[in-house]
Amino acid sequence: MYTKELEMLKKHDSTDKKVFLVSLHSSEVTKFNDYYRYIYRRIKDLDDEELTEQFICLKYFFNLIRVSIDDYKEVLKDFDFKDLNTFFSLLNEKDYKEDTLDILGNFSRLISNFRKGKINNILGDKLKGLYYLRNDNNAVISYKFPQDIQNNYRKINANHYIKSTNFYDNVFFIGSPNYYYNMNTIFKATNTYYLSYDIYRTDLVKRKFISDEHIGNSNIYKGIEIVKTGSDIESELNEANDSLPIEASYKFNKVINLIKKENREQTNIYTVTAKAVELASKEYILYPTNSKTVRAVDKQSKQIRSKMINEIDCGDWLIIKQSSDEEYIRERAAEIVGSDYENMFIRVTNYKKELINYMYSNKLDLVQLRNILSENNIQVQRQVLQHWMYGTTIAPREYNKILFFLNYDLNTINELENEYHMIRNAHLLAGRNLLKNLQKIIKNYDISEIDNEMQKQNEFDLEIPNIGKFCIRKVNTISSESLEVEYSKMYKVLSTN
Repeated sequence: MYTKELEMLKKHDSTDKKVFLVSLHSSEVTKFNDYYRYIYRRIKDLDDEELTEQFICLKYFFNLIRVSIDDYKEVLKDFDFKDLNTFFSLLNEKDYKEDTLDILGNFSRLISNFRKGKINNILGDKLKGLYYLRNDNNAVISYKFPQDIQNNYRKINANHYIKSTNFYDNVFFIGSPNYYYNMNTIFKATNTYYLSYDIYRTDLVKRKFISDEHIGNSNIYKGIEIVKTGSDIESELNEANDSLPIEASYKFNKVINLIKKENREQTNIYTVTAKAVELASKEYILYPTNSKTVRAVDKQSKQIRSKMINEIDCGDWLIIKQSSDEEYIRERAAEIVGSDYENMFIRVTNYKKELINYMYSNKLDLVQLRNILSENNIQVQRQVLQHWMYGTTIAPREYNKILFFLNYDLNTINELENEYHMIRNAHLLAGRNLLKNLQKIIKNYDISEIDNEMQKQNEFDLEIPNIGKFCIRKVNTISSESLEVEYSKMYKVLSTN
């Protein structure tokens, strides 16, 4: 069955392979790097939180120009220069060193020249010469290409390159081997080129999977000739350290910083620990870290699986309800339970109001309330307590203890517990029916139809009668750190603009 693939692999493995480390010199990029390093050191010295947050706009600008293969004017046409001006003004205002003003002036003029396209893209010129000189089965590889820029190269995402079974005559990595450290043992081309500027170290640091005394037994780099070309300038800089998180857009990073800022300024709102997901449609969505509420579509089986956010990968398809699941589930649960559902729900969840009233009437904060509950044999973390009181929890695990703490009599506690179990079972059944009906609809679709639309638009919308509107979105990247997020913003598709 796999004879053809095995023969191709055998042929490729027997071919001598070369790795070219091409180091390029651009006086403008070198000058940019000097200014960038100066500002980076000043921000470290000043230890100012606002400057540290704003610095990301300059980091993103650098990220664009150092791995760009197109005309700088085109690459930078959508860049938000207002943010960069704000950052420079803020640094000028807060920095006490006299040199900083002169450097910011020179730096601004250099950035203006990049913006106006007055500076040649040396990396792009070199790639063009090499690519068309060896116009065979070629590919250009990067972690991310600007979507709006068209050229005639075959462009492949780095993660796709790792997973695919394709082999090439020549592949051109945009960036140094350090930038692609997790794949510098993968040689799927006769000639592999790493193109980067000489401000970065270009050595291929070989990864050791076997201890030094047994390294002779390793054949990972067997048959690989490494050729260094271009500038011989030594550099201690590592390109990986200058990169933003892989594939995260500048606007998405701004969203992350804004969420952090809002959380610091609004200490009284109900928050949830969450992660932000950047979608390929220039949108984002927030999911809690501790519950299995992310619905992902398996592209092969067409199965919909509920997952934790840390089980989601870049490139996955998420299916998202455009109106709240909670609204649909409560409507279906009311049909299951009957006409007394709403009154029953109010009675069961009334403990929330009573806990809030108890806290305010006794002039307590959440931590103090938690300590009092602990003294009454109710163990709970502050954030979980916050979720009980302000969130969507119907009744917590310690429900009967809370009711006892609030001076409910035993008969009322038993009645409320029975009503809670009726509501909970109805919600579970409604939730299962939602997923079951959604699964039926997806099964009826030709997956290639969805795939074609996702390739063109990065989104696919569908409407299910009596259930609601859904959309499928592709995951671009996921925030590496957890965030404290206002609950009302969870599960909604929001624009990064």
